[in-house]
Amino acid sequence: MKQFRALSIASFKELLRDPLVTGLGILFPLTFVFMFLALPDLPEAGGTISALAFGLPAVLIFSALSLGLSGTAAPMAQLRKDGVLRSLGMTPITRSQYLWAQIPARVAVIAAVFCLIFIIAVVSGSLALTSPALLLWATLLCVVTTLPLGLLIGASTDSPGLVGALGGFLPVGVLFLCGLAMPYRLMPSIVETIGLFLPWTYIGDMLRHSLVGTELVHPIIQGSAVSVVWAAVIALLAWRGFRWDTHR
Repeated sequence: MKQFRALSIASFKELLRDPLVTGLGILFPLTFVFMFLALPDLPEAGGTISALAFGLPAVLIFSALSLGLSGTAAPMAQLRKDGVLRSLGMTPITRSQYLWAQIPARVAVIAAVFCLIFIIAVVSGSLALTSPALLLWATLLCVVTTLPLGLLIGASTDSPGLVGALGGFLPVGVLFLCGLAMPYRLMPSIVETIGLFLPWTYIGDMLRHSLVGTELVHPIIQGSAVSVVWAAVIALLAWRGFRWDTHR
């Protein structure tokens, strides 16, 4: 327990020591918030809807993915490149302890960003909450599905540049594949088929329902099952693929 606590504190300090990566992971999603705020209300059946309310699911998922990649995989790659992880591998610390210890600090940062986004939405009058319980469940699934992906990408690479490149296009690609950046009806049918295998398709659906009140496209149980299985599989792959250095 002492080792886990020490590793968790060190992980949090690592985020503070690299304010550029962490700061960009926080500020970049916020630019989308203000972009949606500047857009006019969108027409819908029976009236209009705030552009931010409509785009909020995409912003939340994008911010979680960005922080999960830039705030998790990038520091791990840098520590491996600097030989820090090799030194840790010579201690009694196990890979399970190290990977679990990366989670608390990242959860805290993502939670803070989510709260900030929600505060902006409330102050601007863009939030129309219809299901608080589903919102909490969807945000939990969002965190649970994104952090293991960051751990997987950072499990064996020692190239922060590669992680940065992935962090640049992967979140945007996910938004399109999951129908969050553009409705599926405007894209080829193969895109929707791929999206059915990704958890954020269902999480975005839950967020839209809880934030905007739109009808659920997929059952909550189905979306939850896909998300939990995804998180478990990706976490297992991250654990199996983790290397203290690139030569082991």
